[in-house]
Amino acid sequence: MNAHLASILCAGVVVSLGGVAEAGRGGFVPPLRIDSGPAVSAIEPDVGVQTVIGIHWASVYPKGTASFDVGVGFVSSFVPSDTATAEPDHLARETSVDHADEPLSLIGGYVEVAKRVAGNHWWRTWVGMRVESGRAAQDGRAAGFVGVAGRVSTEAYLPAAESGGGGAVVGMLAIGVYAELAGRRLDALGDDVSASVGLSFRVPMIIAQ
Repeated sequence: MNAHLASILCAGVVVSLGGVAEAGRGGFVPPLRIDSGPAVSAIEPDVGVQTVIGIHWASVYPKGTASFDVGVGFVSSFVPSDTATAEPDHLARETSVDHADEPLSLIGGYVEVAKRVAGNHWWRTWVGMRVESGRAAQDGRAAGFVGVAGRVSTEAYLPAAESGGGGAVVGMLAIGVYAELAGRRLDALGDDVSASVGLSFRVPMIIAQ
Protein backbone atom coordinates (compact mmCIF):
# COMPACT_ATOMS: atom_id res chain seq x y z
CA MET A 1 0.00 0.00 0.00
CA ASN A 2 1.52 3.36 -0.94
CA ALA A 3 1.49 6.40 1.34
CA HIS A 4 -1.01 8.34 -0.79
CA LEU A 5 -3.61 5.57 -0.58
CA ALA A 6 -3.02 5.14 3.14
CA SER A 7 -3.66 8.82 3.79
CA ILE A 8 -6.94 8.66 1.85
CA LEU A 9 -8.05 5.55 3.73
CA CYS A 10 -7.30 7.10 7.12
CA ALA A 11 -9.28 10.21 6.26
CA GLY A 12 -12.13 8.08 4.91
CA VAL A 13 -12.41 6.16 8.17
CA VAL A 14 -12.79 9.40 10.13
CA VAL A 15 -15.45 10.76 7.75
CA SER A 16 -17.35 7.48 7.72
CA LEU A 17 -17.49 7.27 11.49
CA GLY A 18 -18.74 10.83 11.67
CA GLY A 19 -21.46 10.03 9.13
CA VAL A 20 -22.62 7.03 11.11
CA ALA A 21 -22.90 9.17 14.23
CA GLU A 22 -24.91 11.82 12.41
CA ALA A 23 -27.27 9.21 11.02
CA GLY A 24 -28.15 8.12 14.54
CA ARG A 25 -27.14 4.49 14.00
CA GLY A 26 -24.48 4.66 16.67
CA GLY A 27 -20.82 5.28 16.12
CA PHE A 28 -17.49 6.19 17.62
CA VAL A 29 -14.88 8.77 16.65
CA PRO A 30 -11.62 8.36 18.61
CA PRO A 31 -9.76 11.34 20.10
CA LEU A 32 -7.51 12.23 17.18
CA ARG A 33 -4.70 14.59 16.33
CA ILE A 34 -4.27 15.16 12.60
CA ASP A 35 -1.23 16.92 11.12
CA SER A 36 -0.80 17.65 7.42
CA GLY A 37 1.58 19.84 5.47
CA PRO A 38 4.36 20.04 2.88
CA ALA A 39 7.56 18.11 3.54
CA VAL A 40 11.08 18.34 2.09
CA SER A 41 13.61 15.52 2.11
CA ALA A 42 17.36 15.28 1.61
CA ILE A 43 17.04 12.32 -0.78
CA GLU A 44 13.87 13.40 -2.62
CA PRO A 45 14.11 16.49 -4.87
CA ASP A 46 10.35 17.11 -5.06
CA VAL A 47 8.24 18.59 -2.28
CA GLY A 48 5.98 15.98 -0.70
CA VAL A 49 2.96 15.94 1.58
CA GLN A 50 3.21 14.51 5.09
CA THR A 51 0.20 13.33 7.07
CA VAL A 52 0.25 12.17 10.69
CA ILE A 53 -2.94 10.74 12.22
CA GLY A 54 -3.10 9.30 15.72
CA ILE A 55 -5.04 8.80 18.94
CA HIS A 56 -3.75 11.20 21.60
CA TRP A 57 -4.26 11.73 25.32
CA ALA A 58 -4.39 15.54 25.01
CA SER A 59 -7.24 15.16 22.50
CA VAL A 60 -9.48 13.30 24.98
CA TYR A 61 -8.50 14.95 28.28
CA PRO A 62 -11.29 17.52 28.72
CA LYS A 63 -9.17 20.18 30.43
CA GLY A 64 -6.60 22.50 28.92
CA THR A 65 -4.28 21.94 31.86
CA ALA A 66 -2.80 18.69 30.53
CA SER A 67 0.96 18.92 31.06
CA PHE A 68 1.88 16.06 28.72
CA ASP A 69 0.61 14.24 25.65
CA VAL A 70 1.08 10.64 24.53
CA GLY A 71 -0.11 9.28 21.20
CA VAL A 72 0.09 6.38 18.76
CA GLY A 73 -0.88 6.33 15.10
CA PHE A 74 0.26 6.39 11.49
CA VAL A 75 2.65 8.63 9.55
CA SER A 76 2.82 8.83 5.76
CA SER A 77 4.64 10.92 3.18
CA PHE A 78 4.34 11.01 -0.60
CA VAL A 79 4.94 13.28 -3.58
CA PRO A 80 1.70 14.19 -5.43
CA SER A 81 1.85 12.99 -9.03
CA ASP A 82 1.23 16.45 -10.47
CA THR A 83 4.28 17.91 -8.67
CA ALA A 84 6.79 15.14 -9.39
CA THR A 85 9.59 16.12 -11.72
CA ALA A 86 8.55 15.36 -15.29
CA GLU A 87 10.90 13.67 -17.74
CA PRO A 88 11.37 14.71 -21.38
CA ASP A 89 9.29 12.56 -23.74
CA HIS A 90 12.28 10.81 -25.31
CA LEU A 91 13.66 9.87 -21.88
CA ALA A 92 10.29 8.65 -20.62
CA ARG A 93 10.01 6.27 -23.59
CA GLU A 94 13.44 4.81 -22.80
CA THR A 95 12.86 4.09 -19.12
CA SER A 96 10.78 1.49 -17.33
CA VAL A 97 7.08 2.32 -17.16
CA ASP A 98 6.70 0.53 -13.85
CA HIS A 99 9.27 2.28 -11.66
CA ALA A 100 10.99 5.07 -13.58
CA ASP A 101 11.60 8.05 -11.33
CA GLU A 102 9.25 6.84 -8.61
CA PRO A 103 9.44 9.50 -5.87
CA LEU A 104 10.07 8.64 -2.25
CA SER A 105 7.02 7.52 -0.26
CA LEU A 106 6.70 6.03 3.19
CA ILE A 107 4.10 4.77 5.61
CA GLY A 108 4.54 3.54 9.15
CA GLY A 109 3.43 3.64 12.74
CA TYR A 110 4.57 5.95 15.51
CA VAL A 111 4.66 6.53 19.24
CA GLU A 112 4.96 10.11 20.45
CA VAL A 113 5.42 11.89 23.75
CA ALA A 114 5.23 15.65 24.24
CA LYS A 115 5.37 18.20 27.02
CA ARG A 116 3.36 21.40 27.29
CA VAL A 117 5.84 24.27 27.62
CA ALA A 118 3.56 27.34 27.46
CA GLY A 119 -0.09 28.33 27.28
CA ASN A 120 -3.17 29.59 29.05
CA HIS A 121 -6.91 28.88 29.02
CA TRP A 122 -7.26 29.01 25.23
CA TRP A 123 -3.85 28.25 23.64
CA ARG A 124 -0.90 25.95 24.36
CA THR A 125 2.50 25.00 22.95
CA TRP A 126 3.94 21.49 22.85
CA VAL A 127 7.48 20.18 22.36
CA GLY A 128 7.68 16.47 21.63
CA MET A 129 9.48 13.52 20.08
CA ARG A 130 8.08 10.86 17.75
CA VAL A 131 9.59 7.41 17.10
CA GLU A 132 8.59 5.85 13.77
CA SER A 133 8.93 2.54 11.96
CA GLY A 134 7.49 1.29 8.67
CA ARG A 135 8.10 0.81 4.94
CA ALA A 136 9.49 3.18 2.31
CA ALA A 137 9.83 3.00 -1.47
CA GLN A 138 11.71 4.94 -4.16
CA ASP A 139 12.52 4.15 -7.82
CA GLY A 140 11.04 0.66 -7.50
CA ARG A 141 13.10 -0.19 -4.43
CA ALA A 142 11.38 -0.97 -1.13
CA ALA A 143 12.98 -0.75 2.30
CA GLY A 144 12.08 -0.72 5.94
CA PHE A 145 12.71 2.45 7.90
CA VAL A 146 13.08 3.70 11.44
CA GLY A 147 13.16 7.32 12.44
CA VAL A 148 12.99 9.95 15.15
CA ALA A 149 11.26 13.31 14.75
CA GLY A 150 11.33 16.39 16.94
CA ARG A 151 8.13 18.46 16.83
CA VAL A 152 6.98 21.89 18.06
CA SER A 153 3.34 22.98 17.81
CA THR A 154 1.08 25.76 19.00
CA GLU A 155 -2.70 25.36 19.04
CA ALA A 156 -5.83 27.22 20.06
CA TYR A 157 -8.21 24.85 21.84
CA LEU A 158 -11.78 24.58 23.07
CA PRO A 159 -12.70 21.99 25.74
CA ALA A 160 -15.71 19.78 25.05
CA ALA A 161 -17.40 17.65 27.72
CA GLU A 162 -21.08 17.08 27.01
CA SER A 163 -23.35 14.05 27.28
CA GLY A 164 -26.99 13.28 26.71
CA GLY A 165 -29.44 10.71 25.46
CA GLY A 166 -27.87 10.73 22.01
CA GLY A 167 -24.28 10.16 23.13
CA ALA A 168 -21.29 12.07 24.45
CA VAL A 169 -18.45 14.34 23.39
CA VAL A 170 -15.31 14.42 25.54
CA GLY A 171 -12.00 16.07 24.78
CA MET A 172 -10.62 18.98 22.78
CA LEU A 173 -11.37 20.77 19.57
CA ALA A 174 -8.18 22.48 18.45
CA ILE A 175 -6.46 24.04 15.47
CA GLY A 176 -2.84 25.08 15.25
CA VAL A 177 0.45 24.95 13.39
CA TYR A 178 3.40 22.61 13.72
CA ALA A 179 7.04 22.38 12.61
CA GLU A 180 9.22 19.29 12.78
CA LEU A 181 12.58 17.84 11.80
CA ALA A 182 13.04 14.09 11.32
CA GLY A 183 15.98 11.78 10.81
CA ARG A 184 15.28 8.40 9.21
CA ARG A 185 17.30 5.31 8.29
CA LEU A 186 15.75 3.79 5.15
CA ASP A 187 17.79 0.56 4.95
CA ALA A 188 19.09 0.18 1.35
CA LEU A 189 17.82 3.67 0.39
CA GLY A 190 20.20 5.37 2.81
CA ASP A 191 19.89 7.96 5.56
CA ASP A 192 17.45 10.83 5.19
CA VAL A 193 16.69 14.10 6.92
CA SER A 194 13.29 15.69 6.34
CA ALA A 195 11.38 18.73 7.55
CA SER A 196 7.68 19.52 7.53
CA VAL A 197 5.44 22.42 8.54
CA GLY A 198 1.67 22.64 8.36
CA LEU A 199 -1.66 22.62 10.15
CA SER A 200 -2.59 20.55 13.18
CA PHE A 201 -6.10 19.63 14.31
CA ARG A 202 -7.54 17.86 17.34
CA VAL A 203 -10.86 16.04 17.38
CA PRO A 204 -12.50 14.98 20.69
CA MET A 205 -13.86 11.52 21.39
CA ILE A 206 -17.44 11.26 20.08
CA ILE A 207 -19.83 8.48 21.06
CA ALA A 208 -23.25 8.31 19.38
CA GLN A 209 -26.02 5.88 20.33
